[in-house]
Order: sequence, then C-alpha cells, then structure tokens
Amino acid sequence: MKINELILQGAKILGITPETLTSDTRKDDITIVRHAIANIAYDNGYKYSEIAVALKRKNIGTISNSRKRAAEMLKNNRDFRATYSLIQACANG
Repeated sequence: MKINELILQGAKILGITPETLTSDTRKDDITIVRHAIANIAYDNGYKYSEIAVALKRKNIGTISNSRKRAAEMLKNNRDFRATYSLIQACANG
C-alpha cells in the first residue's frame, strides 16, 4: 500500500482532488480525512516524516496530533469510524 493510494481514496470519498486534500485548508471534513490517512499510514509502517511530506504538512508534529485526534474519534465518532474503514479498506487491498 502506498500512501498516495490512501490520499486518492480519501479525496474520492470527499469528492475532491488530492491537491485539495493536501492543501492548507482546515475545513472539518478534509482535516478529518487527513487524520484518518495519517493514522492508517503510520499503522502500515510509514514514518511521521514520510506522512508529513505526502500530506504536505509543515512538520511531523501535525502528524502526531492527527494520530491523537484519530484515536479519540475512533472511540467516539461513528461517522469518523465509517470514513476510516473506507480508507483502511484501500490499505488492506
């Protein structure tokens, strides 16, 4: 699984381009998908630095924060879990 495939899947779910997904926007639906991608990529062996580059984030701290947010939402947010599962299916082939 390549991280770019996760980005493509996330963009497809939102009906946006991969460029919009990796842009600086802070729209909730887009940031939520980035949180999911960061967490799934890390769980599949990517380093924070690799994820930050792929998602065009300025530093690895944003990826650490994304993973924390994803963990919280996986526990408490049914909609996030559904989106997460769709993106994770891409990682699992």
